Amino acid sequence: MNPRKGLLHYGAEFLLFLILAAVLVFAIQLIPKENLTEKDNSAPLAAYPPPATNTPGPTVTSPPYPPPGGAAAEPTATYVKPPLCQFGGGPMPEASGPTLDDYVFSEPQVVLTSTGNIDLVEWLPDNQRILTTHDIPNKIEQPIELFNPQTGETQVIAVRKYNLPHMPPVWLQALNAVAYLDLNIPDINTPNVFTRQLWISRGDPQAAQMVADGLSSFYLAGSLGGSQIAYLSNKQLALRDASSGVSRAIDFDPSQWLLSNDDSPWLNASYEMAWQPGASQIAFYTDADGGSFFFLADSDTGELCEVNLGGWAAVARWSPDGRYLAAARVHGPVGGASSSDLAVLDTVTGVLYTMTVTPPEMEGQHYVNDIAWAPDSRHLAVIGAVYASPGSGSSPDYDFRKHRGLYLVDFILGQKALVQSTYLYGGGVSGTNLAWSPDGSQLVAACPSGVEERLCLISVQGNDKP
Repeated sequence: MNPRKGLLHYGAEFLLFLILAAVLVFAIQLIPKENLTEKDNSAPLAAYPPPATNTPGPTVTSPPYPPPGGAAAEPTATYVKPPLCQFGGGPMPEASGPTLDDYVFSEPQVVLTSTGNIDLVEWLPDNQRILTTHDIPNKIEQPIELFNPQTGETQVIAVRKYNLPHMPPVWLQALNAVAYLDLNIPDINTPNVFTRQLWISRGDPQAAQMVADGLSSFYLAGSLGGSQIAYLSNKQLALRDASSGVSRAIDFDPSQWLLSNDDSPWLNASYEMAWQPGASQIAFYTDADGGSFFFLADSDTGELCEVNLGGWAAVARWSPDGRYLAAARVHGPVGGASSSDLAVLDTVTGVLYTMTVTPPEMEGQHYVNDIAWAPDSRHLAVIGAVYASPGSGSSPDYDFRKHRGLYLVDFILGQKALVQSTYLYGGGVSGTNLAWSPDGSQLVAACPSGVEERLCLISVQGNDKP
């Protein structure tokens, strides 16, 4: 197994290839589905001491955010490049409020185990349930579930006909419903001929409704607490109000920024999206076809601009107040990244904060596996990992992790503290391993063992309540 698999999201086109191949095989014989989540085969690590309080501050740069060592390299192919994002400017954020020492994290409690992969999507506003997807071994369909970590209760609210790993559904709070994407394959003998469909379920999988067909991307975005869904279709950004059924569209053709002329059916499949809470900006990011792009699109005006992170984003998350956009920023080519760090863009001032989360004195390759915001929009929970450097003598197929812990980060001050290393946290594709409840009192993290997937519940005490 590639040791970086699970730290970085691979292109969805490869995942789809596996899915379609599995469909064809299922037409002949039912076979076990490969579990795509990385497994642990090592004992829990001893606690690593948190860094001293005089930890150096974060790297702070102004647009256009050149990467370490020089300006961002231009792609070798020609494409129509949107302008760099310009931000209005404003006062710098105050470095006040709770400190890292104000947070107290309990010992983790294993609350769910499974032999199939579990993707954490988001915590619902009720602070009780988490939206998840759950792969079932030997089955090609994929349940979408609500899981209560306090009671252990699981409710299946939708079922995809085809397993689409790491392609999350969207919770529509205004409708108490879930929106998700599924495949329509008319003939299983030709699984490469298909369409992408948008479905909505209000809790009864048998009563789910298909509301759109012919989508051009495998990802959705939803307005926080609302009923709007964003998706790509027919060279447009489609915005659908799931409550009224009214749709509108903005011209948006991501293929003009790709560096390949490939006309394969899964082209543009890896444009992930994140909708800014309480506002109109939608972040689009991808690592497809040799290009690494990060855009902001205004759902009201249709204006599009590019953010130069100085690397590509494995996962991006808006802060609860909508001001900051945090990303696991990866350096190096897709599938062969050398490292990743935390990058937080202040969309008011345009300042980019960057920092390495794992202990710099620990030899090896350092990565940010996952991120989750605290309700105060100042602190983040981060899964950080260190892997042995290439050439260490280990086989390239051997999973040679050295450290993977749960950190608390203050990105403004550049401070960090290791709060949990009882287990090797994370392991799945970035963006699927961590969820912080809206009231700040609970944190759920993937904590797999060597033989099964697990979710751990951690209680949090602190002055981070909104």
